[in-house]
Amino acid sequence: MNQQASSQKTNTILAWTSTALWALGLFILSGISPAAVAAMQASAVAWVEKMGALLFDVSFSPAFREAFTQAFEVLLQWGSFGVLALMLWNALRIMGTPDQRAIVLSLAMAVFYAVTDELHQGLVPGRDPRILDWAMDCVGAFLAMLLLLTLRWARGRFPRLLNRETVSYVAFGVLTTLVNMVAYGIFYNALGIHNLVSNALAWVAAVLFAYVVNKLFVFRSRTDTAKALAREFGLFLAARLFSFAVDELCMGLLVNLLHANGGVAKVAVNVIVMVMNYFFSKWIIFKQQPPDGDSRPAE
Repeated sequence: MNQQASSQKTNTILAWTSTALWALGLFILSGISPAAVAAMQASAVAWVEKMGALLFDVSFSPAFREAFTQAFEVLLQWGSFGVLALMLWNALRIMGTPDQRAIVLSLAMAVFYAVTDELHQGLVPGRDPRILDWAMDCVGAFLAMLLLLTLRWARGRFPRLLNRETVSYVAFGVLTTLVNMVAYGIFYNALGIHNLVSNALAWVAAVLFAYVVNKLFVFRSRTDTAKALAREFGLFLAARLFSFAVDELCMGLLVNLLHANGGVAKVAVNVIVMVMNYFFSKWIIFKQQPPDGDSRPAE
């Protein structure tokens, strides 16, 4: 009991400390001059444009760059206060605050902090408090709570579809896709290697990453012997080879025959491959075997 109370106290301290650090970061950003903020946004947009050129072999037009910069500014504002609201809610829940009360309190604290943020900007040369900025901060907090409630509703409505395993698989699947796409972009767009060869090299990098995260974090598979580990990895490799053949076929069809954009084609094909690989991993590769003691003789 004492250990549980100590653990809760530690988690509470960590939750509020991380929340305070996030709020401090927002406070520091609100004290930066407009010129410095514009320079930071320009650097971020330039990085996104560079990644777009790497992955999709495209560049921004002046009109699109301006529109993207404005959208980026809005999303950054929403996201910063959305994260703050979620962190406040998490800290309150760890303390034992009832759920609905935690939601109301986290929104109230985020809205109040948005007011102080605008007042702080009034002290910064070249910046003035604006009601529109305060409203955008509040929208970000409300959207975060709405997203939280929607995800919880969906999890209760579709428990077999939205659970720890499927959510973590999708999350690591996105990371695996990023590994695949970044590797493909480097080999194909940066180094000029043939499309299918680049796709194969990207596949190798993604497979090694995917096996580790799927085994350790998604399906939490345990192999007690080297033979069992080799069998598991062999099945994983065989399944990925099959899905890789589908990947190569689709990429060859879309890029070489239909002349589709390589990056766009890669995104579409990776979605198909991700679904295929989930069923292979769930029902064949990492399928949990019942313990020997649970086996019963047939009657």
